[in-house]
Amino acid sequence: MIKKKKQKNFDLSAIGNMDETLVWFDKPAIRTAESRGAKTVFVKTTGHKKTRFTVVLACLADGTKLKPMVVLKRKTMPKERFSSGVVIHVHPRQWMDEEGVKICIEKVWRCRAGSLNKPQSLLVWDSFSAHLVDSSKRELRENNTKTAVIPGGLTSVVQPLDVCLNKPFKDRPRQKWCTWMIKGEKTFTVGGNICEWVKDSWNKIPSEMVARSFKKCAYQMQWTVRRMTSCGRAIVMTKIAKKNLWNLTSSMNQLTVEQ
Repeated sequence: MIKKKKQKNFDLSAIGNMDETLVWFDKPAIRTAESRGAKTVFVKTTGHKKTRFTVVLACLADGTKLKPMVVLKRKTMPKERFSSGVVIHVHPRQWMDEEGVKICIEKVWRCRAGSLNKPQSLLVWDSFSAHLVDSSKRELRENNTKTAVIPGGLTSVVQPLDVCLNKPFKDRPRQKWCTWMIKGEKTFTVGGNICEWVKDSWNKIPSEMVARSFKKCAYQMQWTVRRMTSCGRAIVMTKIAKKNLWNLTSSMNQLTVEQ
């Protein structure tokens, strides 16, 4: 990815990262206050701890944040009116599928600032199966976008969203959920609440943090390569070893830009 950035001379505003992450509707706090000696401690929840949805986040190396996409567990589109700053998609199992990737490319990646003239750009994402199908590649080629696919097990090292952004993003909906629960007993969310929370939480992530996340991942990638070279490509970082990557060298060779 770093090599291709230098070869193609991509502008920072033309390098992006896209990733899917799960968010739970019911997120009870892990700490509470109770009198000492109490045998039972109750934590207020809505009873939907296993109910979840998928959020697709995308950002650029210059710090720009693109519109988030929410994948709801439904068969049909909800009738509620949602914010224009969020893209809505439905799936029976709230998964991101081939159709979802196509919609995300059309309504998120193609709608970024400056994309009307189809400048040469680079999209970095993981090796999720829906990212690698021909239809996804074709959609990106039509928009003059090349892809850099991160091999399995390396997203926690070189993917900006995984390394720096997903956790602070998820922390913000948790705060909003706690505030909403305190106001009174709830059995279901008010229509549009979830999408508004996603939109507000993503907007509050500082642009400087987004830009630094790309730099951090680039440094980690360079450090990994240097360490492998200095050790005769025999010593592997502990974090990567825990991912059971038996052959890191071959995986690194896969991190190339597809034509």
